[in-house]
Amino acid sequence: TALGLRGWSWRRRAPVIVLAAALITLLEFRAVVTIAHSRHSVYQLPAAAVISVIVVAGVATVAAVGMTLVPRPRIAIVAALVAALAMAGIATMLSIGLLLVPVAVVAAMAATPMLRDAGRRGWVLGLLCGVPLGAGLVAVSLVSLQPPLLRCGAGTVTESDRAWWGGGTGTSEATDWLRLDDAPAGSISTGGHTFRYVCRGTTLVSFGRS
Repeated sequence: TALGLRGWSWRRRAPVIVLAAALITLLEFRAVVTIAHSRHSVYQLPAAAVISVIVVAGVATVAAVGMTLVPRPRIAIVAALVAALAMAGIATMLSIGLLLVPVAVVAAMAATPMLRDAGRRGWVLGLLCGVPLGAGLVAVSLVSLQPPLLRCGAGTVTESDRAWWGGGTGTSEATDWLRLDDAPAGSISTGGHTFRYVCRGTTLVSFGRS
C-alpha cells in the first residue's frame, strides 16, 4: 500500500507507537497551557499566536500518527530530531542556538548513511512526518513556555523579555512598597503600551492597560 501497511504489526511498531503517543500527549498539553495563558492579560499572547499553536499542534499530531504507519519510521524519527534541533537553534540563535544548529547538521549527516536503503518513498514519507513533528513540537513548546510579562516577588517585580511578540524588554516605574497589608502598584511600558499592575506579596491581583 502507499504507506506500506502490508505486514504492519502492532508488536513490531509498539516502541514507535509509544513514542508517538507520548509526543501527542505533550503537544496537546502544551496547546492547552497556551490557551490557558491566553486568558490572562499578563501573558500578552496575541490571538495569532494561540491560533498558530492550535494549528501547528494539530498538524504535528497528524504527523505523529503517520510516523507509526510509514514503512521506515526510523527516518521519521531522525527527521523529527533534526528538525527539532534546527528549529530550537533558529529560535535561540542569539544564545544556545549557535550550538544547536551545527548539532542538527551533524546529526543529519551522520544519520543519512544509515538510511540509504530506505528508497525514495521511504524518505519522502519519513520526511513528511518527521519534519512537521519535530519543528511543530518545538514551536508549540516555545510559545507555551513564554513567561508572563511580569511576576510579583517578595518586594520585587520581575519582568520578562517580550521580544517574541515585538514588545522588547519592558521597563517599569519604581514601585512604592508600603506596609505589608497594602497592595503596591506600579506600571510597565512595553510594545508601545503601558500597563498598570498591583501586587500583593507574591500575587498579582490586578493587571491591565492604562
